[in-house]
Amino acid sequence: MSARPKLGDLLVAAGLIDPFQLKAALGEQKRWGKRLGVTLIKLGFATEDAIVRALARQLGLPVATLEGKKIHRDVLDLVPIELADKHMCLPLFLKEQGRSRLLFVAMEDPSDLAATDELAFHTGLEVKPVLMTPSEICQGIDRFYRGDEALSIEPEGDPLAEITAPAMEPEPSLPREPAPEPPPPAPAPQPGPVFQAPGQSDAAPAPAAPLDRASQDVLKAIAQLLVEKGLLGKDELMARVRALRDGGSGG
Repeated sequence: MSARPKLGDLLVAAGLIDPFQLKAALGEQKRWGKRLGVTLIKLGFATEDAIVRALARQLGLPVATLEGKKIHRDVLDLVPIELADKHMCLPLFLKEQGRSRLLFVAMEDPSDLAATDELAFHTGLEVKPVLMTPSEICQGIDRFYRGDEALSIEPEGDPLAEITAPAMEPEPSLPREPAPEPPPPAPAPQPGPVFQAPGQSDAAPAPAAPLDRASQDVLKAIAQLLVEKGLLGKDELMARVRALRDGGSGG
């Protein structure tokens, strides 16, 4: 049987880290003796959730959470706290499958075959790894082995129903470029200046409105009165009328 790929190789294959980051993390791991997952997190190369999701996709394993759940005392007794601390694991529940009894164990690194083999040898059961973040495994060990919640409480319902595969993250959508603003409307064309001789006004004189019949009678009466009073000669009056008809200035 071919060996299972190691944790670092799985994370590189998942695209979570690159080979240079893996090499740097392995160097730090050898120097400080920490687990690879913890080292990657401390170096800022990955987060707990990202590591768990990547391993779940690569290995096809379910992901468990302890929120709102209890672990049976008989299940905890199968794995002593020394093994739980050594392999960073937490037994969750037993399940009958045919003639076999399966022990589902939350593990930080399911690719660690040495840990899986030791758990199987110690318990005499077939071990089924389940993924869980390292911080939650540590909290679970303290809570169920050392804390007040290390009680013999049967889990309700099917324990597998409480374990779900990781939700796939949606692909990030590309930012949309803002729509270009419509160009301002072009100004309406203004008529160019009319060519004219120097000194001529731009504004054309408005045509005089024609006089109504009453106004004409009044003007005639005034003209006759001026002639009768000797203030205006008849010839002079006629000359002015002709000048006005001919478009003269009257002066």
